[in-house]
Amino acid sequence: MAISASRGDLPGPGRPGARTTGEGDIGVDHLVVGLSGSPASRRALAWALGQVERRGHGGPGGWVEPVTVWPLAGGVVVHQVPGHFCVARDEAARAQAEALAAVGPADGRHLRITPRLENGTVADVLADASAGAGLLVLGVGHPLVDGAVARRTLTDAVLRRWADRWGTPQGCPLVLVDPGGRARLLESIGV
Repeated sequence: MAISASRGDLPGPGRPGARTTGEGDIGVDHLVVGLSGSPASRRALAWALGQVERRGHGGPGGWVEPVTVWPLAGGVVVHQVPGHFCVARDEAARAQAEALAAVGPADGRHLRITPRLENGTVADVLADASAGAGLLVLGVGHPLVDGAVARRTLTDAVLRRWADRWGTPQGCPLVLVDPGGRARLLESIGV
């Protein structure tokens, strides 16, 4: 999947994780991907890996960090009790492993992938995980239309938390990847 944002959509130099690069390059070293195991999140992961691999940022300093948050269903956060089996954590770990296996092995691809499995609310965990990242990448389940924000598949809480924390030109930009593999960069939104 060879997809890149247009030059006008690229994050600029000086942003955390930014790198000055050529035409069509995402220009960042560290991409955080929200990975629930859904088809949309798998597309987001494939897009991020493709960007890093195609641009040669998989070497020192460049990587993709898939973050899976549990419980997957949202709602009440159930914490794991040390020494006890936790169904919610096990389901999230399985979804993450299956999604990573679906994109193929990183061996020989010059990619650094550092998956994380975190307990908490999706909005808070992804906002915290994207601190210091060049991009936060999320998949959406419907085509992106000019001027439309993906509210049908991303909860208002996730977008609001991202906007509160990073939704400024100086913060961590958000990339939404739609079912067609098209990516849209959101540097700021009004929520």
